[in-house]
Amino acid sequence: MGQQVSVETLTTRDTDKTSLYWCSFEPYPHKVGKRKLTYLGVLNGEGPRKGEKCMVKAFRNGCGTYEDWLAERERSHNANQISRRFQKELETQGKTAKMHFTIPLMVEIDEVSNYMCVSFIVGKPHKKMRELEVVSLEPYYENDFKVFKSDKMRSFETTLCEAFTHFSWYDSNGEIVVTSLKGVRKMNQYDFTVPIIHSKERTYGATDHGSKGIKDFFREHQCNEICNNWPRPDRISVNTEDVEKSTLERFQIHPQESIKPKFGYSNNVWNPELHRFYIQNINKDETVHCQKEQNCFCEYFRLPCQHSISSNSAFIYNENQTKDGMGNFL
Repeated sequence: MGQQVSVETLTTRDTDKTSLYWCSFEPYPHKVGKRKLTYLGVLNGEGPRKGEKCMVKAFRNGCGTYEDWLAERERSHNANQISRRFQKELETQGKTAKMHFTIPLMVEIDEVSNYMCVSFIVGKPHKKMRELEVVSLEPYYENDFKVFKSDKMRSFETTLCEAFTHFSWYDSNGEIVVTSLKGVRKMNQYDFTVPIIHSKERTYGATDHGSKGIKDFFREHQCNEICNNWPRPDRISVNTEDVEKSTLERFQIHPQESIKPKFGYSNNVWNPELHRFYIQNINKDETVHCQKEQNCFCEYFRLPCQHSISSNSAFIYNENQTKDGMGNFL
């Protein structure tokens, strides 16, 4: 009946900016998800990846556009930036791991396929590709592909991935979490597909569940040896936009001179650099209780430190800087 046995795309440029590839792929999906169909394909063209297997992804409903796939690329791009900072954080703890998130290629369909009968016979969803419909190309992961999520054994790889998601919230000043880590591990190298990002502003596409997604992660997350010293939203609930400037100015520290925390972010709830400095310098063996508990650094940021500070950690407050004769703050 003249049914096509493959579908072909136009040419696209790889992330190295020099290689050019086009893809031919099977006319029926290899995997079926709620939002996407995944096909098995082969890269053709000019470049070192020529002949490699790849995964072609298309939206189940509607005709994909470049705009639809830009959110996917942005998620991977931002996750890669966070992963580089996470790796540096791991090094301070004497641990090493390399993470990379695939940035999918976007390419248009070249030839219209007419394979609904084929899909029906093999029991796959019916999807008729259209000319110029945009699909994505990602590396093909073989048998080692897995979803990295919590397990009872608390293996290092799941501990690492859980800590990375926690770190993404910490690193972004509470704005996002990078979740749904899927891919392959080879020794200390982790190669992930496009993750899901939940953000307060819901700017990362249809899978972004906003603040609810952030809360859902921390509701299930149990801190581990990597992340147990980092803040989390159920420990910190102060929004500086709701606090008077004069109140913020009272919380000053002076290693050698008075240094104010940097509260320059929108909707910021704490300062990561200041918190890291606090964690690294506090000496829990030598403490002195604050004279006024409500003005304790840890009480203010709701950190678990029993409202005490180190007498030799540089976190000595200027208690009298703005007091009147009665001992009250001006």
